[in-house]
Amino acid sequence: MSQFELHENPAEVNPEHVIDLYHLIGGDRPNLDAEMIRQAFVNSSYMATVSLPDGELIGWIRALSDGVSTTWIPEMVSHPEYGSLGVDGMLLDAVIDKYSHTTVYFQTFHTDFTERAGFYEKRGIKPMPNLIVCAKK
Repeated sequence: MSQFELHENPAEVNPEHVIDLYHLIGGDRPNLDAEMIRQAFVNSSYMATVSLPDGELIGWIRALSDGVSTTWIPEMVSHPEYGSLGVDGMLLDAVIDKYSHTTVYFQTFHTDFTERAGFYEKRGIKPMPNLIVCAKK
């Protein structure tokens, strides 16, 4: 039995716990408030959280999908003390399993991908050399 609990599409996530975890990882989300977090999670096609048995939130993942051909993972966050203990893998595997019939796109920073290439490659995630990701903030 795992020391972690995976919750797929939970009915409720405490936004304050999400904000606390963003701050812990150094996430720059100055304008993010509780209602924005609720809306982002509710409007995701899929989301999963991982908690400790006592209910402490230690990670989450969100996915947006058309359910047919394309799935995009805009966000995977895990507590720094637990990511290397399997939390990241549980989260990413949950989305890949759910949407295995689609192409799954995952965004991450270049340094994270480079440092953890084996983690991603084990799951079939590799860079797409001809893909350029653009954004407007």
